[in-house]
Amino acid sequence: MRNSKPLKRYIFIALTTIALLVLVPIFIYFKFPIYGIEITNDNDFKRYNFPGDGTESNPYKIENKKIKVSEFEVSISIYHTTKYFVIQDCLLEGGASGIEIDYIKAGTAKIVNCTIKNTNMYWGALFIKETDGIVIVNNSLISNQAIGRIESCNSLVFSNNYMLNNFVGLAVNANYGEDCRDVRIEDNVFIRSSWVGLYLDKTKEVTISSNQFHNSSIGFGTGIIQNSDFHDTYVIEDNYIDDKPIGFFTAQENLILSEQYGQLFLFDCNNLTFVNQNFKNVYRAIYAYNCANLTILDSLFDASYPEYDRYGLYLYKCDSVILNNVTFIEGEYSFYYTDSRDINVQYCYFYNQTKYCIYLHDSVGGKIVDNYFMYNSSTMMIHGINCFLTVENNTIVTY
Repeated sequence: MRNSKPLKRYIFIALTTIALLVLVPIFIYFKFPIYGIEITNDNDFKRYNFPGDGTESNPYKIENKKIKVSEFEVSISIYHTTKYFVIQDCLLEGGASGIEIDYIKAGTAKIVNCTIKNTNMYWGALFIKETDGIVIVNNSLISNQAIGRIESCNSLVFSNNYMLNNFVGLAVNANYGEDCRDVRIEDNVFIRSSWVGLYLDKTKEVTISSNQFHNSSIGFGTGIIQNSDFHDTYVIEDNYIDDKPIGFFTAQENLILSEQYGQLFLFDCNNLTFVNQNFKNVYRAIYAYNCANLTILDSLFDASYPEYDRYGLYLYKCDSVILNNVTFIEGEYSFYYTDSRDINVQYCYFYNQTKYCIYLHDSVGGKIVDNYFMYNSSTMMIHGINCFLTVENNTIVTY
């Protein structure tokens, strides 16, 4: 009788191969479904057979999902619903966005304990629009190329989230004519944001408290910086960049401050002096609006973190500012000022800015004298538009 062992071995190998070809794709599908979840009305919650009944006490639960989508897809998208729901304990990877929520009933949505990573440059890890009362807590946003965006949403709670290696950790803005209001951003961690950790514009009644930033910082749009109706409604307290507090000063006078800050916001202040500051790798180290008689002495602005669009100072409508023995390292601009008067820069050092060492717009008076500039041939020492001031006796080294 012929030996049947080789035949059995071939049959076993064939069956194993078939099983692998069938079962592995099924396993991959259930581990990372090819298609995301799309809900466009209340009935879709039932269509997906999510647990819950959509009431406040028993919301629909989109939970324990592991979804990996292609470049233009969204892992979870929800539109035009009125039912209560919670997205929780999900791992969402890739695609144009992790979670997109748009035009749903106020106070019905929560995002809890999810991880969103590796989304691309289209919409970002989160894309929440026209959705009031959303609660976003205990999530991780990791290595996303775009922005975690909240647009035209009121009564937002964003707390205890962890942002690592994102282009922007979180941006809150209003794009449809009305301002965002009642925003609480608390107890979050922002680490290594390429542009900025937290960015806000056209947003009122904001509390930013007890957040930690590392190689990351806070950024304001011009709609906030240039409008007291916005920044007067802000509470910024107990936030730190590394081990340095973020200072938020409004209507302060006659102060000499030697405590080192990680970042400074100055509104409507007069006669403030900052000594021995050491700012490192923040989006804008100092914002100042409508301030007079500011003095910065013996300080360092280091923007050498290898990302873009970083300034040392941003001054708007400021008068009588003195910089003496201040060093600026890298960044797009060392400082930018507009609609300001009598800015005096002396005995300061400027190294390797990538666009302009100093950018001025609609500003008159003051002097830029006795300073040292070193930059490459593609950088401009000073760029001024409608400006009149004295520039003399500066040392310039190009390479």
